Amino acid sequence: MKSLVVLGAVVVLACVGIVVLGKTPMWENELGRLTPVPQPLLLQDAKLRQELGASDIRRMLVVEAGSADEVLARTEALVPQLDAMVKSGDIESYDEVARYLPSVGVQKRRQAALPDRDTLQASLAEALKGLQFKPGLFGPFLDDVEKARTLAPLTAENLAGTPLELLVGGMLLHHGDQWSGLITFGGVNRSEGLEKIAATSGGSITLLDLKDASEDLVARQRVHILWSLAIAAVLLYSGLDLLQRLRDTGSSMPVIIVTADTRPATRSRAMRGGAYAYLTKPIESEALLQHLQSALRRE
Repeated sequence: MKSLVVLGAVVVLACVGIVVLGKTPMWENELGRLTPVPQPLLLQDAKLRQELGASDIRRMLVVEAGSADEVLARTEALVPQLDAMVKSGDIESYDEVARYLPSVGVQKRRQAALPDRDTLQASLAEALKGLQFKPGLFGPFLDDVEKARTLAPLTAENLAGTPLELLVGGMLLHHGDQWSGLITFGGVNRSEGLEKIAATSGGSITLLDLKDASEDLVARQRVHILWSLAIAAVLLYSGLDLLQRLRDTGSSMPVIIVTADTRPATRSRAMRGGAYAYLTKPIESEALLQHLQSALRRE
């Protein structure tokens, strides 16, 4: 027994030495480093994306509200700040859903700015003086402007079947009783301004960092797995140790071991140690009950 304790201590010290003194990290949280694509190709891809103005898929702002129009209005309110960040170089560019589908308020203000037919016709006649245009050529234009002044505001439902349906649908999301609008970026050089927007929004705007979120998910999942393995090992070997102690004291109490360890060596060790049964998970409750009843009859 003493030699086993010494051997266990040596193994533990060796593992600690590998973790502390090893030149390579024991765990890799950055998913991008797990790709088989060579680093030069990744750098070339990033350069091409930057030159094409492709969206930076790492960060985005998520604007939330109780209705689609409220999301659009809140997004429009951010435009001056985002434009200032583009000018200062904090971000390269950005894209937002209100660019393609303005809020009802903005649409109505734009309608109110359109002149009535008589005013527009008088302005058009003044502009056309001395020009050789056929009479009535701009009649359809006058009709369209007059019609636009009285149209109902455009909503996301009106875009069904149009080329804008997929574009707007991918940036304006409906989930339960909430709506979300996505603001994507063509490149983020400094994220402090975006962080400030989210921090001062009262919880209605979130800065989502997909890289950090994915790496945090990997780290959390790894911790859960390691804890599960550690608990399983403790339970398993505590059970085997208990079995050994019972047999050492001369007890013939039947012991049923239930474990997730399917290794033949562990099963063999348990059965040699005097286990009545060695059951591996998942196990049906009826099967467990039968073994318990059989063990009780034996006792």
